Amino acid sequence: MMVACTKVIAVGMIQNHLKETFYVEAMEFPSADFSGLISYSVSLVEESQDPSIPETLVYKDMVVFRVAPCIFTPSTQMPLEVYLCRELQVQGFVNTVMELSEKSNSQVVSVYKDSNHLGRWLQDAMAFCYTQAPHKTLSLVLNTPWVLTLDDLLVKYSLSAGVGYMIQGTKDHRVASMDSIGNLMVSPPVKVEGKEYPLGRNLIGSCFYPSKEGQNMGKALWDFLYAQRVQALVELFLDWLMVGHMDEFMCFIPTQDKSEGNKGFWLLLASPSSCYRLFEEKQKEGYGHLTLFAEVREDQLLSNRREANTINQLLADENMRKQNNYVEKCINLNRDILKKELGLVERDIIDIPQLFCLEQLTNVPSNEQMAKLFARPYFPNLLQMIAMDKNLGIPKPFGPQIKGICCLEEKICQLLEPLGFKCTFIDDFNCYLTEIRDFCACANICRVPFAFKWWRMVPEPQA
Repeated sequence: MMVACTKVIAVGMIQNHLKETFYVEAMEFPSADFSGLISYSVSLVEESQDPSIPETLVYKDMVVFRVAPCIFTPSTQMPLEVYLCRELQVQGFVNTVMELSEKSNSQVVSVYKDSNHLGRWLQDAMAFCYTQAPHKTLSLVLNTPWVLTLDDLLVKYSLSAGVGYMIQGTKDHRVASMDSIGNLMVSPPVKVEGKEYPLGRNLIGSCFYPSKEGQNMGKALWDFLYAQRVQALVELFLDWLMVGHMDEFMCFIPTQDKSEGNKGFWLLLASPSSCYRLFEEKQKEGYGHLTLFAEVREDQLLSNRREANTINQLLADENMRKQNNYVEKCINLNRDILKKELGLVERDIIDIPQLFCLEQLTNVPSNEQMAKLFARPYFPNLLQMIAMDKNLGIPKPFGPQIKGICCLEEKICQLLEPLGFKCTFIDDFNCYLTEIRDFCACANICRVPFAFKWWRMVPEPQA
């Protein structure tokens, strides 16, 4: 990493040698207080032999350096290392991810067993990124102020050798509700209306309108991401989600199809209407009596406030349908933003069947509870998949079993396997328990840096 100087001025006397070498090193990333630009000026003057005659300026020049930015990688990049929290509660998940890692030739790194946080900090507090000079690339972890009581050493000493570590804190030591790094996702490289984003764009969530109950990313983290400039920010509407993670309703997966008009990736979006259509089809086929969660223990359902309802019961639940209509509107708002800001069209998007329900926040004291309800996946979230090239680790949804096959799993395979993906459904309902909040929180992936070099692009102008 690098220490920032706003200006470097060299003054020296050139004697017999007509060559001098100066070095400039920075040790801070660009931020709200530092543009990332370091200027170095040099002046060549000729001294007068006559004391009464001032020195004469012969030549002046200036060079401006830009400090290497912090660059985040999307899920479409190949995995290098997979970080896993090896808790006994999620052993089924751990075993499956290790198998997927072997298939993608990725190294598995065990991390500190954290019984208090159950591995949530792997996704909530740390984001893998990298910085790069012409002679060197350094992998880094950005640790965000997700929770004040979390020991920073927990993250730092879980990293592989050679991986850097930095903390992005706040000046007043407060933690904003959306400072979780799960509130950041990176798009693959895109071209939008003739402008290229070869390093993709950083997607962040926020509340789009003034509200006392609104959730926004803290200014310090927002300013830091904005200051990097090589991955221009796109704001999405996330205030409707309970956890506030981007991957609760969207994800990117890679494609090798280089045909004209293909973006090189697919955007997957959660679609309640797609799920209702699927269940309506199964009802018409005579399977309305089959239940969701038939394989799940009663105590596990109870801890998640779920019931083993039939397809008929779900389709007849008008309140549930109204809640999902609301969720669909929120997703469609983001759909339009993504299409505009990433240059996407409908053929670049795949709708994934997923139901939600609206509930009160589960992680705040009763006296701080909001009147507003937030969306939470009704069954394990299919969008929170782990992408390892063509191998996808997907939460098992425990949907209705028709002739021994989950109809939700079958639908996902019909959508993704013709595109060349291998779908593996992770059978571990414990990963969906309220305290863990979906299994992706127990894993994080360090990915291959972009082949494109950041210094070859013209960064976004600062407002």
